[in-house]
Amino acid sequence: EVNAQAEQLGKLEQAVQELREQHKRLEEAIQQQLETLKQAGQAAPAGAAAEGSLEGGLGSVRNLITATYPEQVLEGLTEEAEQMGVRAAVFDVRGKSAWGASARGFGSALREKEFRGLIITLNQDNPFRHVFETCAHDDTSGDALKKNRNVLDKLKPHADEPILLLPIRAAGGVSAILYTAAGRNGEHVPGEGLRIMGGVTGR
Repeated sequence: EVNAQAEQLGKLEQAVQELREQHKRLEEAIQQQLETLKQAGQAAPAGAAAEGSLEGGLGSVRNLITATYPEQVLEGLTEEAEQMGVRAAVFDVRGKSAWGASARGFGSALREKEFRGLIITLNQDNPFRHVFETCAHDDTSGDALKKNRNVLDKLKPHADEPILLLPIRAAGGVSAILYTAAGRNGEHVPGEGLRIMGGVTGR
């Protein structure tokens, strides 16, 4: 019994050490993202607007870091994206399908319960499948989502509306897909900032 307990303790110590190493890698990755944001702010034109943009980006990163559960992380991502002036919806990848997880900026017409019932198949040719298989972003449009009729019916993008799909990478693959489009006032989609937020979300 003593030998068995000693073996269990050894496994536990190994697991704790692995967790410490993962935590250290996570801190390093987040620090890199923060440095990227700082460099982007320094490269931007001087002034209150650039400073405010940088502070907002750093605040978004901090908000994502403090999330406890995966669901909170995905909800935090869409909330931060909405603060950046875009409509955002994130889909949780499960096997060969992506399920609606969180959406912001679409108004009362898009009910949370209905959105969570939205399923996108990833074994058919469409922009979501491209993002899932390549782990790369996809600059697409409402017209290109014709094969995703359920997405069009719920999110209602215009045919020529620019849409940015971003992969949320985790555990060596795509764990979620972020859909972003211009806000109600036609704001420009901040692709670089959203890619940074997507990277932090995955980590």
